[in-house]
Amino acid sequence: MDAFQYVFENGIMTGISDVSWAPGLTVNRATAFATLYKLEGSPDVEGESFSDVKDTDWFYDAALWAKNTGVSEGENGMFSGARNITRTELAAIFVRYLELSGYKLGPVGLSQYADEGSIPSWAVSQEVIAKIVGTGIIKGRSDTVLAPNATATRAELAQMLLNMANCIDDLELADEEAPEEPPEEVGEDVAEDDAAGEEEVPAAA
Repeated sequence: MDAFQYVFENGIMTGISDVSWAPGLTVNRATAFATLYKLEGSPDVEGESFSDVKDTDWFYDAALWAKNTGVSEGENGMFSGARNITRTELAAIFVRYLELSGYKLGPVGLSQYADEGSIPSWAVSQEVIAKIVGTGIIKGRSDTVLAPNATATRAELAQMLLNMANCIDDLELADEEAPEEPPEEVGEDVAEDDAAGEEEVPAAA
């Protein structure tokens, strides 16, 4: 099964129209969190969402779910759903989701990637790339290029979701007596420095 077939058949992602999958379109925060929300079965949510999320936004439930579960702490109290995210930021979201779900992720070395040194400092300290590469959920764009600061694409997000489904049974559960702290979400000021390109309108997920 390829990534598109997996996310489509499981209702996790759809095309941006009836005739376009748009695999190369960039991914924003709203789309990233919406896929994980759908992966959880789109549970009912209650409470107050982030200050910049309206109840008419297509991602309202996903944003509130992310806030309630702690998968997203927001950026200075805001969800920033329309902001495109980098591959590193997407990795951090998946790491936080998995660790809050009770999995222990062990970091691996990244010396095979020539651009290892371009990983943002906040991500190095939290080992988000080293952890997610260790699971096999994300790989470099080539054998030697990780592209940590490149804006993530819909195809890459779909592939990560499929990879996670394929490896989830092999992941180690964290020791309940000593749970590992999930990584903090990157702050707005850091995100603006690391994100590439202009902000684009959210693509439906």
